[in-house]
Amino acid sequence: MLKRVFAVWALLVVSFAHAETPLNRAALAQYFTAIESLQVDLKKHQAALDALEVSQGDQLMYDHKAWARELSAQPFAGEIRASLAANGFKSIEEFTAFGSRLFQAMLAVGAEQMPGQMQAVEALGEQALSTQELAELRAQGVDAATIAQMQANFAEARAMARAMQSAGDSVPEADKAAVRENYQWLQQQFDALDPSEPDDEESSGWEE
Repeated sequence: MLKRVFAVWALLVVSFAHAETPLNRAALAQYFTAIESLQVDLKKHQAALDALEVSQGDQLMYDHKAWARELSAQPFAGEIRASLAANGFKSIEEFTAFGSRLFQAMLAVGAEQMPGQMQAVEALGEQALSTQELAELRAQGVDAATIAQMQANFAEARAMARAMQSAGDSVPEADKAAVRENYQWLQQQFDALDPSEPDDEESSGWEE
């Protein structure tokens, strides 16, 4: 679960914060090294991170400033800062902002390369369970937890669709160019963060 927390954090943060550091291979490699170090250094705090994920849901993942505040408020925040500092990041905020910037650029480039995926996300994002549908599901015996998960999935898709739609306009061309140049390598780095997760290409039918 710890790997998933940081992988999703890196992938799903959508608040954009531009920085001066170019998104070159060296900076990107430093970012992934920092994530790997966090996975090791914070392994003993897995339960606390899992609890934070459960209590806050996906909301923090869409706001790097809020995520940084939550991490900074943890009893082990000093360990997070020390781990990041050892890998070139001066603060939790700098690290989450870099992740936000990278994800926005990947969204923008992904939308260019996979228009079919963007259309599918947009279509899913437009869906919602009506009052009648909710009543029918309950009448069919679908439990509350399953219904809540369905609603959460639609909400997440809507947030992702909004992010994909806005990324193309808000991301500097230099960042998009850097991601295009390193796109396959970036995919490999994210996949390596949690090899236990099913490959997107196999599970969804979308090429990454």
